[in-house]
Amino acid sequence: MRYSLLHNLLVLSFLSSFMTCCYLDPKRESDTSEEGLKGRVKSVSVYLDEECTIFDNVTEYDRYGYKIRTCDICTCWNYYKYDRHGYLKEYTSGHLSEWKLVYDNKYDSEGRIMQIVGYEESGENRQLKDSTRYTYNEKELLSTISKKWIDEDSTTAFESYMYDDKNRIQETRLSFIDNDGENIYVKKYDTLGNILICLDNSSDTLQNKIVRSVCYYDSLGYLYETMHFNVKDSVVGKDVYKNDDHGNWIEKIHYDMINDTLNKEQRVIEYY
Repeated sequence: MRYSLLHNLLVLSFLSSFMTCCYLDPKRESDTSEEGLKGRVKSVSVYLDEECTIFDNVTEYDRYGYKIRTCDICTCWNYYKYDRHGYLKEYTSGHLSEWKLVYDNKYDSEGRIMQIVGYEESGENRQLKDSTRYTYNEKELLSTISKKWIDEDSTTAFESYMYDDKNRIQETRLSFIDNDGENIYVKKYDTLGNILICLDNSSDTLQNKIVRSVCYYDSLGYLYETMHFNVKDSVVGKDVYKNDDHGNWIEKIHYDMINDTLNKEQRVIEYY
């Protein structure tokens, strides 16, 4: 009897582990990861001066790296709620007491996100806001994301991904299509996932427009400088970073070489 009970418990334990391993329940990458933050970040506060007296905004994250609330210069808190896959389910603004955004998220049989439909709710009124669709390639990796905003401009954003032979993102191509035409932006990555170069392939040929940005990293993989180039491939600006021990920047100085000015941002980062 004792052997039979122990045997059954072992079988149930094995089946539970097997089902857990084989059931595909992919979660969205955390906000901290998508934003390039390293470590278990609890909050990021941004200030527009070196002494951290001019407040700009703050973002707070849960222990899993998902954004839970933000506050801007108006000191009103905005709140975020997610479904079990980590996709946004509800957003409420501290500025508008009866207004919120809600999302209808649809998944396939493997748990992959397929469509997100967003609505604006104000009291009893509900209005369609945007629609996002996802596709996957033959390796079941995310291939494209297309998002359409329902407004007078009817802007559509289309993002596609290219991978290397180890299924790491090698290139991201983002295009915006609206009444003014199409603007295309490209990011290229190294094998560690660091952004190497950003390209702006829009038709605007203004001399001071940034069309290419190149990122530089130190031996630890920490970003320390970004150079910005115009259509004539001349340097028009650069960002210089100071990082904390986790590799997150806590100071960014932007040099505008066209107007001969600089701006400084400070970030105060708390960790769990």
